Amino acid sequence: MFKKAIPFVLLFFLFVSMKAQKNIPGTTECKLVHDKKTNRDYFTKTDTYADEPIGFDSREFILANFRLPKKQYGKRDRVYFSYIVEKDGSISFFKLLSLTSDKEIENEAKRVMSLMPKHLAARCAKEYVASMKEISFPVDWQTKN
Repeated sequence: MFKKAIPFVLLFFLFVSMKAQKNIPGTTECKLVHDKKTNRDYFTKTDTYADEPIGFDSREFILANFRLPKKQYGKRDRVYFSYIVEKDGSISFFKLLSLTSDKEIENEAKRVMSLMPKHLAARCAKEYVASMKEISFPVDWQTKN
């Protein structure tokens, strides 16, 4: 019985080890994209992804500093935007992905992103590269207790 299972176990471990190799830094095929609307190049697939400084939580920071305009929003509306972590770790607003016609929310997102500290930049083939990150939150988070 065990002799029949050995080939399957070996194939399983071979498959798992091949899968694990894809996560080793320097082995990922990086993917550069160009956004025509913003005329920006950034990487979507990298060896290591951009990360926050130790002890910093981007989501908490944004929720603490983001001020919604005094408007009526639907209960299911979300603020959803993307930002770029540059090669040097600085943050720049990229684009609003939801409520896209709301210039006040877009300006507030830009303001809050300009306050964020530098992050750890993504890496591709051992070089720092610009990469995109996204964040979203419900518009009614300020009214929740």
